[in-house]
Amino acid sequence: MTLSGRRLGRMVAMYSKAMGSLGADIETLIGKARYEAVVGGAPAEMERLAPTLPEIGRGNPFEGTIVTAAVLTAIGRTLVSSGDPVGSAGEAMLGIARLFYGSLPRAATLAMRALFFTPFFVGRHERWSRRPDRARSPGDWRLEVRRDQADCDVRIDFLECALLKWLTSIGSRELCPYLCATDHESAKAFGLVFRREGTLAGGADRCDCRYSRRAAP
Repeated sequence: MTLSGRRLGRMVAMYSKAMGSLGADIETLIGKARYEAVVGGAPAEMERLAPTLPEIGRGNPFEGTIVTAAVLTAIGRTLVSSGDPVGSAGEAMLGIARLFYGSLPRAATLAMRALFFTPFFVGRHERWSRRPDRARSPGDWRLEVRRDQADCDVRIDFLECALLKWLTSIGSRELCPYLCATDHESAKAFGLVFRREGTLAGGADRCDCRYSRRAAP
């Protein structure tokens, strides 16, 4: 199976699971007519988007981020196509992400919290950040990882963003800030303290993501 096919399969599975377990909540969030537009249009939009997703390299720790972003982008583009203003579609994307992360089993969120600051997790990102440019796909992220900063436990600076480059290439750059905002939702779900002062999508020279431990619940 091709990379595009594998990604589409993961996108469809994620979308189907979310709509199956959260369908009623999503309909309440965005309204019946907009919900029906998503149900009627998002699957076809995912098929259109899958071949456009960037090659970021086998074993990339952000492959799951690409798939999640593609599902949310398919929903946002479907709403825009059905008449939503970009801001309204973006807020729907963010709201659906909030519902999704809020629905994750407690065991999964606690496991992610325990894993996040480990040498395995941080080290994987560090190793990826040290690849030379000749080994990095143009569509990939470029990042710097620092541990034990004065104001956080782990800081990841993104100097290039695969999602911003991809969204720009498909004419949906204006949806990127809403995908950026989902980082706050995932961090909250995993029990992490997350701060960021600027984003590439917002015109900064980097996305300065700072993660800290939170007192155990």
